[in-house]
Amino acid sequence: MTNQNVKERKRWAFPHTAIIFTILIFIACLLTYILPAGKYEFLEGTKTIDPNSFHFIENTPVNPLTAFLGLQSNIAAGGLVISLLLILGAATEVLIYSEAINSLVYTGIKKFQSQSIQIVVPMIYLLMSILGALCGNDSMMAYVAIGAIICRVLKMDKACAVAMFYLPYITAQAAGPTTSMVLFMQEMLGVPPMSNAGIRMFLLFIFYLWGAFYVTRYALKVNKDPNKSVLGVLDGFYTEEGKNPMDEPDFGKFELKALLSLLSVIICYLVYAYGASEYGWSWNYLTFLILLSSVLIGVWYKMNPNEFVQVLLKGAGKMGGICFLVGFARTITVVLTAGNILHTIAYSVVTVIADLGGGFVAIGMFLFNLVFNIIMPSGITQAALILPITTPIGDVMELSRNIMSFSIQLGDGLTNCITPLSMPLMGSLALAGISYPQWLKFIWKFVAVNIIIACVAIFLMQMMGI
Repeated sequence: MTNQNVKERKRWAFPHTAIIFTILIFIACLLTYILPAGKYEFLEGTKTIDPNSFHFIENTPVNPLTAFLGLQSNIAAGGLVISLLLILGAATEVLIYSEAINSLVYTGIKKFQSQSIQIVVPMIYLLMSILGALCGNDSMMAYVAIGAIICRVLKMDKACAVAMFYLPYITAQAAGPTTSMVLFMQEMLGVPPMSNAGIRMFLLFIFYLWGAFYVTRYALKVNKDPNKSVLGVLDGFYTEEGKNPMDEPDFGKFELKALLSLLSVIICYLVYAYGASEYGWSWNYLTFLILLSSVLIGVWYKMNPNEFVQVLLKGAGKMGGICFLVGFARTITVVLTAGNILHTIAYSVVTVIADLGGGFVAIGMFLFNLVFNIIMPSGITQAALILPITTPIGDVMELSRNIMSFSIQLGDGLTNCITPLSMPLMGSLALAGISYPQWLKFIWKFVAVNIIIACVAIFLMQMMGI
């Protein structure tokens, strides 16, 4: 083995999320020995903090052994969320396996060939935005491979492949009303499912308009003049030979089953939204409808029972790691709570920002999570870690629970397309065949405008008392 190979093996890599959580558990335990213990009282009959009730109490330090012994219990405590994540992962895998989305996209390309970029790019962006807002997860990055084919056919550069299929899905996660992250936060905060769905959908529409304009404008520009590509003409375009689906005789043939599959996904969430609003449906209705939509997709595509179950289990298995990390995040919260320093931290932060208006406090939460997401781009585990800390702060500053969840959701979703520590992003870039610096050059203006839009939305929502 050469010295160069040895150096390659010893090259430093950013620690995995599980390693970071383990370190944070030790730090949390240490803080229970250092920080003074304190406590807020709750308003009678509620889970809302009385902002004037903070007082110091006797220290109750937690040793690391006790913390790690509670790991299994903390994983078990997340049973509701974990079951939801497993079902969402399973259902998404069935949709991907059916290739219904592929079929619909190819149909659009064939139908609008004369104006493919102007029509097909916004259409794909809308389709992926809807899926991302309702049920998207990291498995959807597989669609970038379709983008590579489309970009070769329509003479767009490699950045467009990621921009059409990864970017809309991940951006929609920032405002979607039924993403796994927002459902998880609403359960933790005691907020009814689908709360403020109308506002979220409106903001999602704004993100869509901006994103579709940004990507379509860029695609048209590089199609007309390849020298305008941020990736460079030599390596910015797909020139390799390969099997082209457009050469197939059945390419672009409309399939009713593909449309029915997409509609079954959308309708299940619309039905749940109505049921939750009118009849107070709980989480078990949502999981039933999600599984029902998967069964319908299996029927449309004539999957045999064994095949269908294997696909479901594969999708659920992909969520297993995230479910495991939820237990780690909960362990940190348990340590801070048992050590009675969670409220002390909240009190200290509130003391610093007490002079800020509520709208600016909410923006501060958003910006904090925006930066934090760059180093920990896992929405579910991130929320499990941050919410117990930010909730007391929000309660004291009289922020609504909906504003809290929205601020954190936006902070998570809007930087997932830019952080190099996001495995779905790096996987999408690898599928497209572009480097991270090239992607950064393409995406930074898009992210900057999204952040401004989010700040304005959060400020207005808080000022209106939403």
